Amino acid sequence: MRYRSLLLSFLFVGTLAVSACSGSDATPTISLASIKLTTNPNPPILGKIELIITITDVNGQPLDEAEVFVFSSHTEMTSMAMNGKAIAKGSGQYALQTNFPMNGRWKITVQVKKPPLNITESFIVDFK
Repeated sequence: MRYRSLLLSFLFVGTLAVSACSGSDATPTISLASIKLTTNPNPPILGKIELIITITDVNGQPLDEAEVFVFSSHTEMTSMAMNGKAIAKGSGQYALQTNFPMNGRWKITVQVKKPPLNITESFIVDFK
């Protein structure tokens, strides 16, 4: 788990460095997919919860047959973390059953891999 957190940190810092080095003439990046995160129950509560990830391509069509990884950490207690691979449900939806043991703000990062795509998006979710 520490290796994944460290790897994500290096990727994030590397992305920032590349962004900082690019000039003002840089071409804006185009998102190749859209990632939406919801929870069941909604609003999210402590304990057992289902994270539902909906992925659509640039044309708004469901993106199936992808590998979807979820990494989360409590924003105030870095030692609290949860990681897992979401299960495909069809129509661009993926789900991960998990357990959030502590209330507060959690940073949930979703990584989608479907060659040539490899995109990541983070969400802040408040658990009560």
